[in-house]
Amino acid sequence: MRSAAKATLLCALFLASTANPDDDPIPNFTNVLLWTCDGGFRQQWEIIQKGPPNDHIQLKTNGRVLDILGYSNSTGANVQVFGPTNTPWNQQFAYNATSGEIVSLMNKFCVGIAPSTNFSGTNIEMWPCTGGVEQSFMYNSTDSTLRYKGNSDLCMDAGASINCTVAPYNSYPYCNYTLDADTRATDLVSRLQLVEKIQNMQNSNPGVPRLGVPQFKFSECLHGVLSGCGAAVNGSTGCPTSFPHALGLAATFNHTLWSLAGETVSTEARALHNQDVTGIAFWAPDVNLFKDPRWGRGQEVPGEDPFLTAEYVAHYSSGLQQMNEARYLKVVSTCKHFSAYDLENWNGTSRMEFNAIVTDQDLIEYYFVPFRSCVERAHVQSIMCSYNAVNGIPSCANSLYQNTIARGEWGFDGFFVSDCEIGRAV
Repeated sequence: MRSAAKATLLCALFLASTANPDDDPIPNFTNVLLWTCDGGFRQQWEIIQKGPPNDHIQLKTNGRVLDILGYSNSTGANVQVFGPTNTPWNQQFAYNATSGEIVSLMNKFCVGIAPSTNFSGTNIEMWPCTGGVEQSFMYNSTDSTLRYKGNSDLCMDAGASINCTVAPYNSYPYCNYTLDADTRATDLVSRLQLVEKIQNMQNSNPGVPRLGVPQFKFSECLHGVLSGCGAAVNGSTGCPTSFPHALGLAATFNHTLWSLAGETVSTEARALHNQDVTGIAFWAPDVNLFKDPRWGRGQEVPGEDPFLTAEYVAHYSSGLQQMNEARYLKVVSTCKHFSAYDLENWNGTSRMEFNAIVTDQDLIEYYFVPFRSCVERAHVQSIMCSYNAVNGIPSCANSLYQNTIARGEWGFDGFFVSDCEIGRAV
């Protein structure tokens, strides 16, 4: 439970900074969900059908429109409100008043919910059209609501007002900031339904709107925060700094520089997070070893030497995570990709199906060395398992590596995260 609790705590900690929703009504990236019909402004919609590219569904309050997260064509992709923007394919929806279907003109999927999840707080997602009740919303022109056909007491809602400042959530242990992290996270995990756990085991996770847990946002910071710009403050541009890539930074052999680079990156990450530009969990650094230039990603890593890479991560990741108050992490540093990963797509073999054959001696003396430093010296709170298999066992299903070695021998007390779409590899 400790591992699951820590992973979920990353979401729970966002609740500490959740503002009263009335301070910023329905901002970009707000999840759309089923919620008890209350006549509020979050449930008032306009259906605009003038022919592509002008078919869309928008909020009456601020004109934000239904939007598919990240232009995704995947089943279960999150529906949010955003924009509107000048690249509208993921915001074009046709409404069929007879069937109640809301169909994406981008991928021909239907707006709907997962089967057997028709409770208040259910996340609304994109699903292949089936004609079922789970994909039927009837528009009520009197109050401008889109009511779920399977339960007319539930309406399409742009971000119900749930956070730790309102009852009953403010009485739950996971909202009690005076409790220790494991207690809060364990309480939150105990409240999750099975479907909510499954939905959040993917990179396009919806969060848990029913409990006020926002979407888990991740990003990259191999040599600077990978994000857009925030607001310009005190003469700054508001944009994150881009340092030399890891291969260049490592070539300085300068421990102090690596630490300072990590500290600067995480300071900017926190500032951007405060403006909701990025999250605080980062998939960095990449500590795979660069043995063959045909890999194509050599610039991401410190080099081919395990000692140098171990030194680099000890200082860069420590700079990323450390704060003056020990109770908090500045950001979460994720060491990747565990383990023996250095192939994307070569000679007909992709990273999803590659099986690295490696001796125990090479694993212990070479491939594992940087990751051991991640745990024992940098105390990273996250490790990403790799797409490939090692000696016939998929890395993300390798209990020997994750539990016996990383947790048992090295003392890792964080959480493992997979790369995107890992199910295809496992």
